[in-house]
Amino acid sequence: MKSVDLFECSRRFHQVVMEVIQQNDFPMTATMTVEEQLHSRRHIHQWIEDMSCFLRFVSLDDPVLDFGAGSGFSSVSFAFAGCHVNAIDIDNYMSDVPSHARLAQEQLVLMRRLKSAFGNLEFQHYKGQIPFPDKTFKGVMAYGVLEHVPDELHASVMSELRRVLMPGGYLFISYLPRKLALCEHLTKWLGRPHHDRLWGDREIRAFLKHHRFDICHFRRIAFAPQHPSHFANRFEHLFNALDYLAQFTPLGLFSHHLRIVARRTVE
Repeated sequence: MKSVDLFECSRRFHQVVMEVIQQNDFPMTATMTVEEQLHSRRHIHQWIEDMSCFLRFVSLDDPVLDFGAGSGFSSVSFAFAGCHVNAIDIDNYMSDVPSHARLAQEQLVLMRRLKSAFGNLEFQHYKGQIPFPDKTFKGVMAYGVLEHVPDELHASVMSELRRVLMPGGYLFISYLPRKLALCEHLTKWLGRPHHDRLWGDREIRAFLKHHRFDICHFRRIAFAPQHPSHFANRFEHLFNALDYLAQFTPLGLFSHHLRIVARRTVE
């Protein structure tokens, strides 16, 4: 895989997000939240570490699916590297919750602008079955996604992800919140936004094995906070040092997220 300047990719992504916010004619609440996240240097550095890891497993021109694309941040990294990326997210337009429809509308606006900036990026909303044939993709990204999938849909979702992956293809998972995550329990105690669904290390290993994926890379990441950005940036050096210590000490047991690369078994 060629060397990819992910700092430049991050800069361009941020530029596009700012342009969308400034040029759009309705409030971009979710997009403004994404823009605020991009001010966290720790968030950007973690994303670059994740993408650098994932890009070791795919080659130029490999087809990649960004499943649950969100803002498209992970999509553009693969597109910037030269891969052809299809990004998809659930279709919320039929939802009875008005805010869901607004989020979906914002997502379409942002993704259309990203598509014009990164020509090898496609996006679509979907519902039900993933709208691609069997064995289409070399890599499937699930970045901050599995914790939002209801437990009763796990089997169908994993079956679909396996179906669209080539034999020997890779499932990339990151920002999967852990049951022992100190940050999750602290934010919940403070009454701030947190994840309701947390994963245990053994639980996700057994889950992937059950769905016929072999783990190639497994790492606990982000012991110290990354948000809010003003707080994380102010104590960046201290938090970076704590993250480093967590790699070699029991602190790592309380890290926030998991980063996983899992290979679809060949049968």
